[in-house]
Amino acid sequence: MQAISTFRLTPQESTKILSLEEGHFMDLKSKDVSPAKLTKSLSAFANAEGGELFVGIDEDVRQRKRTWRGFERIEDANGFIQCFETLFPLGSECNFGFLESSIGSGSVLDDPITGQNRLDNRPPSSPQVHSHLGSDSPFSPDRF
Repeated sequence: MQAISTFRLTPQESTKILSLEEGHFMDLKSKDVSPAKLTKSLSAFANAEGGELFVGIDEDVRQRKRTWRGFERIEDANGFIQCFETLFPLGSECNFGFLESSIGSGSVLDDPITGQNRLDNRPPSSPQVHSHLGSDSPFSPDRF
């Protein structure tokens, strides 16, 4: 199994992630969300033009402010990784990564999905889901 990389971001790169607009291609979630709830977003990204999911970003909707609150230990993200692995098995074609920043605590899980990762249309209860992963580039803040 391939190790999941960790990338140290500059404060400017981290701030850029916090300011990303959520939409059809971008989703930022708190680490408190249920991992199973995120599979819908990942499937939608994979079956469309792609997208990116960041787990470990809190949002105060009333104040319209986001904060970096990642996983204190990378192992704390195991539930997410196991859930994501059901859609996109870890290996040479998988691109999960952790992002660290001095502007907040912990490591944010970054999961870029390309439109080439199309999943078949099996129902969620199906034991076999096929994926075709196409993203092989490491983290690059230039993506945003």
